[in-house]
Amino acid sequence: MNQTPVWFLVLQAISDFAIVGTFFVYWRQLVAMRGQQSATREAIQTQSTIEIIQFLQQPSQRQARKSLRSLAGTPYESWTEKDRQAAEEVCVAYDMAGILIRRGIIPEEIIVENWGESIKRCHEAAKDLLREARKQWGEQFWDDFSWLASRVREVEEN
Repeated sequence: MNQTPVWFLVLQAISDFAIVGTFFVYWRQLVAMRGQQSATREAIQTQSTIEIIQFLQQPSQRQARKSLRSLAGTPYESWTEKDRQAAEEVCVAYDMAGILIRRGIIPEEIIVENWGESIKRCHEAAKDLLREARKQWGEQFWDDFSWLASRVREVEEN
């Protein structure tokens, strides 16, 4: 029977140890990359949240919401062009917030807790505008605004 030389066994053990060490290093790099990815995702979410808050707090946005809420109960046919523009601004803003929430880019709680009442009231005031827009451009038009309004109602019920 042919015996393997000791030097060969030592060399094989060193090689095996090097392979295991390499896998360990790769595993640590993967863990570190996941941590970096998580931190990057959190930073993007924080920045996006700050930007949507700043957008929603702009004086023009606040005025558009006020104008739309004042139209509640007013027949859509009697709205002026200025009324429609203000209502459209609100629909676009809240639709954008709904998109960002649904995509997981911003946390739902911040928008729902701070603008929930406004979202509900604006959605109700804009119902005829939403119906007309969807007739013209399809059911998906501003659907994230409607989704957001329904989420506000769900959160309030629970």
